[in-house]
Order: sequence, then C-alpha cells, then structure tokens
Amino acid sequence: MKQLKQLHAHLISQGLLHESPILGKLIAFCAVSGSGDLLYGRRLFDRVSLPNTFMWNSLIRGYSNSRSPREALVLHCRMLRCGLLSNQFTLPFVLKSCASVLALLEASMVHALIFKLGFESQIFVANALLSAYSSCGLIELARKVFDEIPNRNVVSWNSMIGGYSQMGDCKQAFNLFRAMRNSDVGPDGFTFASILSACAEAKNVDLGRATHHYIVVTGATVDLIAGNALVDMYGKWAIPDEATLVAVLSACSQIGDLVIGKETHNYIAQNIANPSVSLLNSLVDMYAKCGSVGTALDVFWAIPQKTVVSWNIIIGAYAMHGCAIDAIDLFMQMTKEGFSPDTITFTGLLCACSHASSPNSDLIQLIRQVEYQDSQVTTNQSSSHKLLNKEEFESWMSNN
Repeated sequence: MKQLKQLHAHLISQGLLHESPILGKLIAFCAVSGSGDLLYGRRLFDRVSLPNTFMWNSLIRGYSNSRSPREALVLHCRMLRCGLLSNQFTLPFVLKSCASVLALLEASMVHALIFKLGFESQIFVANALLSAYSSCGLIELARKVFDEIPNRNVVSWNSMIGGYSQMGDCKQAFNLFRAMRNSDVGPDGFTFASILSACAEAKNVDLGRATHHYIVVTGATVDLIAGNALVDMYGKWAIPDEATLVAVLSACSQIGDLVIGKETHNYIAQNIANPSVSLLNSLVDMYAKCGSVGTALDVFWAIPQKTVVSWNIIIGAYAMHGCAIDAIDLFMQMTKEGFSPDTITFTGLLCACSHASSPNSDLIQLIRQVEYQDSQVTTNQSSSHKLLNKEEFESWMSNN
C-alpha cells in the first residue's frame, strides 16, 4: 500500500488521476488485493463523480469479502439508482453478501433482476443464487434453482448438498451425492465434509460409513476439513467397535490428527482387553503418519502376534521419515523371526535406502546375508502370485 500511495500522489501531481482506467485499477487493487486497503479504496471511489461499472464491481466485491458485507448491498442499490445495470460480475458478489447476512428479501429482488437481465443461464450467477437461498434456509427454492442449471459444476452440487447438510437432511444430501457420482462431476473434499457433517448431526452413522467406504474404495483425497468431519462423525455417534476404531485411526492418519489419535489409543487401552492385530496395526500407522515414530515403534513391539503387514507398516514408517539404517535393521529382525518379506516390504526398503549413498547396492548386500534357500519371496504380478528364488529376487531388485 505504501507504493500504491506513492503512485497515487504521483498521478495527482501529473494530472493523470482523472483517467478512468488508471483510477479503476487503483480502486480494484485496494478493494480486491490481499495486500490492499478497502477503506482507502472507498475514499478513492467516493471522489469519483461518475464511477463506471468496473469501479462499482470492484468495491462491491471488496465489501462482499469483508466484515461488512451488507455495505455491498447498499452499494449495489446506489449503482442501480445511478442508472448502471448489474452484470455477470456484479451479481455473484451481491448474492454472496445476501448469503452472509441472510438477506432473503434482497436475494429475492436480485433473483428478479437476474431474470430481467437474462443472466439465469450464467453458471456463476446461478451458483451464487443457489447458495444465497440455501444460506437463508429456503431449501426448496434453492433446489428449484439447482434443477434449472443446465451445466452444473462441482460448486453447484456442493452448494445444494451443503444446503441439505445445513438443514440436517442427510438422506437428501446423500441422495444428491449419489446422483453427483452418476454425473460427469466428481466430488471433492467439500462434498465429503458436507455429507459427513450432516450424518453426524442426524446421528446417521450408516450413511456416514457408506460415504467413508466410497472414499476408501475410490482413493479419493481427503482434505483437512473432510478428515475432521469424518473423525467428528465417528467420534460423536458411532458405536466404538473395532471396525469403527480402525476407521477413526485411518482418518487421523490421513489428516495428521495426533490429538484424536491419542484419545482413540487411550479408549482402546481402557476398553478393549485383546485388540486385534488389525487394530494395533492401525495404531502404528497412525502414530507413524502423525510424526510420532518412536511411539509407533513402541506400539509395534507390544503387538503379541505380528504379521507381515505389521512389519511393513513399521519399516515403511522409518522409510518415510528417512531413517534408512533403522528400516534395514527392522528388515533384518523381520527375517530373523521367520517372516517372508513381500513387494511392499521391498518398496519400503527401497524408499529407505534412497536416503542412503548407494540405495540398491547397500540394500542387496544386506539382503544377501539372509538365507533365502529355505524361504521364498512372494511378489504380486498382475492378478497372480509368483514365487521368486534368490537370483530372480536380485534381478527384480535391479529393475526397481
């Protein structure tokens, strides 16, 4: 802003401030830029005798994103009184302000203006109108707008699903999610967060689990908001059986929520006498992915009946954190205890040794110390399983 003010002073001294394009850009920077100053932009704007549409739009947008969104509605009314018509850039930010302050009457008036100006087919305008009605609690009107959008995008679907979520109607939200999956628009983190929040509020764990199952099966990305919604849903209402606890730990792993992860661990310690190896593996994985590798190792050593999966998780944990020597030591211990490594083991080792000076040679040299004559290494090729002898294993290693 210091440089902008210097530029402003220079323009005044040169008599160039009356030029509309230059002044418009100054106002836009002040109103819209993250490093701008909305009040300074407003002072510039108020000194213009006949602001153009671009100036009005910039200031309306600025106020719609500020702590005073109602001022955007005031400015819009002034703009119309000055004889300037709204365009497709004005209306979404006016409607955003309507949603922020729950201005139902103003939203209805803007809706009429949209039809008058012929902008009902503009996707950004329609999405903003849908969001405004949803925020104001008029879910039926919001659905009517949604149904009339010809080419819905992810914002359209999310706004409608979010509207049902706000109303606590998780069944409608899930039905719309199902329809979304059958369309050519894929869900994102906001979609999942909305549905899971609705399921948590409605205590409908079955639909919440179905949503979680879809996330797991499709490998969908879970962002922080969706992950928190998943943990919240399970934490509030799910019956804390082992399947639920594994799901909660999985969600904690994905979003790095060590606090909920520790609380889940405490619950397991206090309420489950003989936790399954699957649940304990999930605990190891959670601690590892949340950055507590030492605790992950403590839990791992406490597993009474370890599996290859257990070893793979802890080896992968040390590999992920760049501890190559520790990962290799664990691998040596794994083979000493009679476990046959698989491709996941080797992938973890390769990842670990990529942090060492000579990745493949160091790894192969250590593995050669292990007797393979009496054991076979299983690797997954396509849909069948192939058993590798020592020579074939080393050939596989040299190609990976």
